[in-house]
Amino acid sequence: MGSPLSVPTKVLVVGPIARDVTLLVDELPEDGASVLARDAVVAAGGKGGNPASAIAALGVPVALLGAVGDDAHGDAVLAELDERGVDVSAVKRLPGAATAHIVHLVQPHGHRRYVEHPAANTSVELTAPDIQAHTSANPYTLVSTALPLAAARTAASCSRAVGATVIVDASGSPETVRAVLPDTTILRCDADEAAAFTGRTPEDFESAEAIATELLAAGPRIVVVASAVGDLVARRNGPSLRLPHLPVELVDPTGGGDAFAGTLAAALAEGRPLEHAARLASAAAADTVARLGGRPRFDRASLLRRLDAAVR
Repeated sequence: MGSPLSVPTKVLVVGPIARDVTLLVDELPEDGASVLARDAVVAAGGKGGNPASAIAALGVPVALLGAVGDDAHGDAVLAELDERGVDVSAVKRLPGAATAHIVHLVQPHGHRRYVEHPAANTSVELTAPDIQAHTSANPYTLVSTALPLAAARTAASCSRAVGATVIVDASGSPETVRAVLPDTTILRCDADEAAAFTGRTPEDFESAEAIATELLAAGPRIVVVASAVGDLVARRNGPSLRLPHLPVELVDPTGGGDAFAGTLAAALAEGRPLEHAARLASAAAADTVARLGGRPRFDRASLLRRLDAAVR
């Protein structure tokens, strides 16, 4: 177990941590051939690191719980996250393990393929004391289901037990998502994740609404479904909110969902209304996919300017 958090925490993020290598290429290489990349971004990321960075970028106290190897890559990733303002004192260093790497090949107009070496992320083990030692009064916990099933379930159930609002990013297998739903307050899923879990693809707001209704019946109070046209925010009690995608030139879809989930958690932890939090999260996703690499590079002022420009 890591040491107690060094600062009061409003949001605890529990998720995978990785070294992201993103390459912009005009075309993918054929077998035995090579291509030149036009640009490259190397940064700390992962389904835990990216949303934690988004939260820190908005000035909200955040801690990250996950695992890296005891290698030089782990040192670099933790140093970078710490520099961004993320409390990494809870991150586990696994002896003999390698730190995860993800290599993204991004083509023009946001077409992307990636190769992942999950490494230490496959060995994350969490106990109730791990969660309890790193939560404060009335915390928000953001859990990525890209973690091993047992770790994700422990994070969600133990956070819920101490009174946390549990936000779940459905980035993992349907089995893991299903396991954490009873302890989920807010569920967020993109179009592919919604299709994997329900067997239906959200093509528009109407189909997203139907999927969200099904997911609400499984336990969450709020469900966010990303469709082809925008984000649908459905509440068990209250009207749904439809957020069309903000106008943006898509460069790289990497990290858009992470930015949305992290920003949503940050704004809610500040006490913002759900509608404000969701709109700010939509702007964060738009800002992130307009750049190469999944690392959030926004601040609150830039997101508000993006929202303001969209309504002019």
